[in-house]
Amino acid sequence: MNDLNKNSINPIPHRKVYLIGGGIASLPSAAYFKRDGHINPGNITLYEALIFCKQR
Repeated sequence: MNDLNKNSINPIPHRKVYLIGGGIASLPSAAYFKRDGHINPGNITLYEALIFCKQR
């Protein structure tokens, strides 16, 4: 296991996280990356697909 800023309390500015879906797995993952991964919240992106149905 590497020790890249393991004990750092400052967010890591150059890392970015992309999560697909806003479901039960992505939201806790985003919290984990912020809290334990020290990722800046502005560098965490969630992609959610919305389907709009047109009724006639």
